[in-house]
Amino acid sequence: MRCGPQVDLASPDAAETLAAGIRGADFVVSCLGNRRGEQPVVAKGTAAVMSAMAKSGVPRMAMISSMGIGDSGPQLRRGGFGGWIYTCLFATVLRHVKNDLSAAEELAIGDNNKRPAGVSCVVVRPAGLSDAPGDGSYQVARADGTVGTSVAREDLARFMLTLATDQTYDNSAVSVGGNAPRVYGKR
Repeated sequence: MRCGPQVDLASPDAAETLAAGIRGADFVVSCLGNRRGEQPVVAKGTAAVMSAMAKSGVPRMAMISSMGIGDSGPQLRRGGFGGWIYTCLFATVLRHVKNDLSAAEELAIGDNNKRPAGVSCVVVRPAGLSDAPGDGSYQVARADGTVGTSVAREDLARFMLTLATDQTYDNSAVSVGGNAPRVYGKR
């Protein structure tokens, strides 16, 4: 396992730099995310990663998104009051994040054939993330199913690593949740 180079996604040679860093890999895990107060980077970064994959012959990747994006809006609301709150936040304060994640998902699994030939992707939509220690338990469902409202980051990572060999969800989205306690920043 290795980490790719730090890359300025606004750079015109971002895909070339990334391609050099992932050459020889079988699978890419993309955990791009947006920071408060900064320009959205997920869609732009996803395009650069997929271009780099095509250039270097890496066939598969998994990327982080969020429950509530794409067709998982109803799934988020089925999570109860908290899901409704996040639905409202995505429609207002976090709409730029939602738009960026939606654009990234469209690039990765959309019907418009924007994904480079020979590249497949799994979009992983976690429910609420918890900093509680992972215990190996989590639920996985497509948008029409139900998962728990909080998943430990360790368990989400554990699931994403299973995707390196499991092609069940290739070119689609899957939500991951659990019953992890709501612990943030405490390890």
